[in-house]
Amino acid sequence: MEKSNKTLVIVPCSKNKTWSKWPHLKKVPAKDAYISPYFRLCKLYAEKFSDKWVIFSGKYGIIDPNTPIENYNSKLLYKKIDKKFYHMIKKQLGELLAEYDIVVSLCGGDYFRVIEEIIGDNRVKVYNPLSGLKMGKRMKKLKDCIENDKPLL
Repeated sequence: MEKSNKTLVIVPCSKNKTWSKWPHLKKVPAKDAYISPYFRLCKLYAEKFSDKWVIFSGKYGIIDPNTPIENYNSKLLYKKIDKKFYHMIKKQLGELLAEYDIVVSLCGGDYFRVIEEIIGDNRVKVYNPLSGLKMGKRMKKLKDCIENDKPLL
C-alpha cells in the first residue's frame, strides 16, 4: 500500500459523557458519547486536519468514532495499566499504523506514554504537540488552529 504522509489523530476520551444528561440512553457512537469542551475541540480539529481519527478510551482502547459504546467510568493510569488492556491497545494501534506515517496525539500524559511506548521505534512519526500545556492553553491552541485553518504541525 502506497503511503504519502497520511495523518492519524488520536483524540482522548473524557470524563464528561452524554449519560450525565441522558441517563436512559444505552449505546451511542463514541464520537457522541464524550461531551467535554476539550473533546469537542479535539474532534473538530481531528475532522479538519486528519486522514483518519480515533478515540483513546480508558475502557475500550483505540476505537473508531462510530463505534457504539456504553457508559463507563475508567481512566487509564500508566503505572497501573492492565497487561491485557495494554496488549489490546497495541493490537488496535498496530492494525492502524500500516496506513499512516504521522500520528498526532491530543491526549494527556498517561495516555500519550502508552501510545509512544507502543509505537516505539516504528517508522511512524509520533507527535504530542499540546504536551505540557494547561487545559485552557490546549483549548486556545486548538481553537486557533481550527479558526485559522492551520494544523498544529
